[in-house]
Amino acid sequence: MTRSAAQLAQRRADLLARSDRLRNDLAESMALLAARLRYVDRAATFLRGAGGPLVVSAALALLLFRGPRRIFKVAGRIALMWPVLRPWLPRVAGWLRDRTRTER
Repeated sequence: MTRSAAQLAQRRADLLARSDRLRNDLAESMALLAARLRYVDRAATFLRGAGGPLVVSAALALLLFRGPRRIFKVAGRIALMWPVLRPWLPRVAGWLRDRTRTER
């Protein structure tokens, strides 16, 4: 092998190693970012599902009947009770869906 071909082969090997390192660094960064945004994904999924209209309707009803101060008080209480309420939401949503199906 000629000297220039050996140099090119070495450069190619160095570039492939660098590319692999950069790819691994990028994968680690993406994993950290995905872990941070996991809660945003859960909230977006909840709001796109049955929970979105429920939350918006409840907020509008509180605003209409009680005023803006009441919304902040209730939102604080819900935030405290959320870990307890969250496991029950799919069951309640399923019950409401089944109830509307049987009424038709």
